[in-house]
Amino acid sequence: MHIHRTDLPSYINRLATPALWFVVAFYTIATYGRVGESREECIQRYGYPVDGIDNGLIFEKDGIRLECIFEGNTCVFIMYNRHPSGLTSAEIAALLKANSDESHEWTQLSSWLWWRSDAVVAIGKDKGLLICRSKYYKGTNETSTLPGF
Repeated sequence: MHIHRTDLPSYINRLATPALWFVVAFYTIATYGRVGESREECIQRYGYPVDGIDNGLIFEKDGIRLECIFEGNTCVFIMYNRHPSGLTSAEIAALLKANSDESHEWTQLSSWLWWRSDAVVAIGKDKGLLICRSKYYKGTNETSTLPGF
């Protein structure tokens, strides 16, 4: 195939755009933590915590704030947010993918609620995302309360 010099920028753009999205998606997934990881794994993934809370740690990575709550040494609750803009729908999708595996895929129950077969729930509201073991999520409708909120 012969590419004329004037067509080169559009040709490069057509090739680069999918490749760039792949790199961004892979990097995004690789940097997000998962419910079920240990404190040490979270620290290894995000670096030193910027703050601590009762039974938890707060991290900032790539402009995203993560609040991780631990039961023993296992992360059972993660809240992700980007201030002030919030998370994009692509970032929420990447977070859900990072928090799934071959045996635990997400089932979308509504525009803002997902469920995993191992009793993990994800709530995406107000451009933030909360992923936790279902025992930390109370209620089944939009007016539900969450512990500590």
